Amino acid sequence: VRLMSRVFMKTESLQAYQEGVALMSVGKYRQAREKFDHILDQERDNLEILIRSAQCYVLEADYDSAVEKLQQARRLNPFEPQVHLWLGRTLYLRGQVDEALIELREAQPLQLSDERAVVWLAEALVASGNGSGALDLLSRHVLQNPDQLEAVLLHARMRLSVPQNDRTQGAQLRKQIESTLKKLDAQEAYPASVRATSDLGFFLERSSSELRADLVRMQDSLLRRAEAARY
Repeated sequence: VRLMSRVFMKTESLQAYQEGVALMSVGKYRQAREKFDHILDQERDNLEILIRSAQCYVLEADYDSAVEKLQQARRLNPFEPQVHLWLGRTLYLRGQVDEALIELREAQPLQLSDERAVVWLAEALVASGNGSGALDLLSRHVLQNPDQLEAVLLHARMRLSVPQNDRTQGAQLRKQIESTLKKLDAQEAYPASVRATSDLGFFLERSSSELRADLVRMQDSLLRRAEAARY
């Protein structure tokens, strides 16, 4: 349905859409949203544009406006996983954790292709008090999808928050972080391909340097734990 929404855009709408996506890719969310909202003045039921406009509102922290757009999109197509994904994330950011979990679980078909579906569900599970469920979800996911760096990072952070009584587990976690750092090195060599790996991409929300800093901090903490365990 989203593809058809693009195919049948008017020529001027398609141009504005492409300009909006380009603006999003460089973090100019307000300007991008203005492009999308202008299209909606002419094509108010265009699912793709509703989702893009809502994404911009989320990234601008205008959650009420984002929910309004996404609920309209859900009425148009209640089976579109991206609608559930972004509505769930927005409700979570608005503090409506139980409602967010319902939507994020509806987005599970995206988990193989879009790591946000896993990361955001795990974060909502933690917020609901189900940290063990979040850790189980991430453990299964990163085992099958070790290249999804944000999922690996959250999994490592959660495991690090649990006391490591088992030295083997600590060593496995250090190995996982070292492997993730190497993958990040490889991806930084080809930044264009990294940004193309998902529909919007984590790189709009956090830089690779921030991701690296988080990993290095966890690595240092694990090394200190291992050193302390020797005495």
